[in-house]
Amino acid sequence: MATISPNIWIAASDGNTEIVLKHLNSGVSPNQPDENGYTAMHAAVSYGHRDLLKILVEHGGDVNVRDQDGETPLFVCEKIEVAQDLIEKYKADGCAKNNDGLIAAQVVEENGEFPELASYLYTFSEIEPNNGNMPKDTKLEYARFVTPQEMDEAAGEPLLDQNRKEEIERIMALRESGVNIDDQLRELLHGALSEHFERNVRSREQ
Repeated sequence: MATISPNIWIAASDGNTEIVLKHLNSGVSPNQPDENGYTAMHAAVSYGHRDLLKILVEHGGDVNVRDQDGETPLFVCEKIEVAQDLIEKYKADGCAKNNDGLIAAQVVEENGEFPELASYLYTFSEIEPNNGNMPKDTKLEYARFVTPQEMDEAAGEPLLDQNRKEEIERIMALRESGVNIDDQLRELLHGALSEHFERNVRSREQ
C-alpha cells in the first residue's frame, strides 16, 4: 500500500481535507495519537478547521480524546466558535481536567491570549476565573444574581422576540455570501441576554 503523505496530523493541521479523508478511508482513526498523544482532532481544533472537525467527528472522532498531558481538544482551542461547536454541537466535556487537575478555561486563561474564550469556557463550570478583570460574560453574571428557582421561572419567558428571530434569520443568510457572522450574532444575543437580565434581576437591587 502506498504511503499517504503528509501524515494525518500534519494534514489536519493544514486543513487538508482531501489528504485527511484518504487517511480515514485507509483505516486511520481520527483518534490515533502521534508520539505526544496529539490527534487529528486536536490538530483540527487548534487550527480552527471547523469543517474538518465535523468530518473527523462523523468518522468516529472523540471530542474528549486526550493527549499525553490528559488534555482534550478543547484545551488547544483558540476560537470561541470552535469551542461552541465542541461543547454545544458535539457535546464535549467543558469541565474535563488535565493531568494537572485544570480545566480548559483555566489553561486558556493562564495562556493569556484569548480572554474572551476563557470567559466563555468558564460558563460551563462553577470555577471562578483567577483574573477578576476578565471580560464579563452576561450569562455568568446573570447566574450570580438569581436563584435556581428564579432561573427556572425566567426560562418560561422567551429570550428572543419575533424581531430578534427575524434578525437572526437575516444574519444567518449572510453566511452563504462568505460574511463572518459571528460578531453580529454575538452582539444580538448579548443584547437579548442583557435585557433578560434587567427584566428578571434588576428588581432585586431596587
